[in-house]
Amino acid sequence: MRYLTAMLVMLLANGCFFLPSWGGGWSGDDDGWRDVDGYHEVDGRIEQAWLGGSMRDLGAFQGDAYEASYVGGYGSSSVTLHAGERGGDDFGWAMLALSTSEEGGFEGEAFEPGSQLDTENGDSLGAVGCTGPSHGNWDFDGGADRVVVEVEEGPALNTRLIHFRAEFSGQGVTEGSFVLVIEAPSGSPGSGTVDRT
Repeated sequence: MRYLTAMLVMLLANGCFFLPSWGGGWSGDDDGWRDVDGYHEVDGRIEQAWLGGSMRDLGAFQGDAYEASYVGGYGSSSVTLHAGERGGDDFGWAMLALSTSEEGGFEGEAFEPGSQLDTENGDSLGAVGCTGPSHGNWDFDGGADRVVVEVEEGPALNTRLIHFRAEFSGQGVTEGSFVLVIEAPSGSPGSGTVDRT
């Protein structure tokens, strides 16, 4: 019995265990979330997302995200991206959940184009990363020691291009970007481009 209890504690203490790994994540359609103080109703969706970097268990990697979710609740908002194994890339699997407790989430004032945020400056950011051989099968799971975010105008009206970099002590770096569409885009061109170099 002690062995079973220890195994359950180890499993539940794992950060990746708590992160959604299906398209859409938790949506604002669940009325139960709306009753919680600090609930942030997500008013955006994620497009053109990618992950790359160099992590100890994967080496250098880069790929478009084949799954992305943007959820809000309990005083924070989180964008979770998956790249690799299910996306047709051969490097394995990488996941990063970028979170903030800034008011309004990633469509709030703190993430307006031109903004630069850094955990070393006390900005409200966090990241959990997982990497491994296949989706949900991780060798590494942990929180980032430093997270940096830069925001540009997106490629169309009512969009933001968000670049991020997460540094994991002794494990490596995961970076990437995504376009946050705040409302239905009008098709008007913006100035941002997704840079995968």
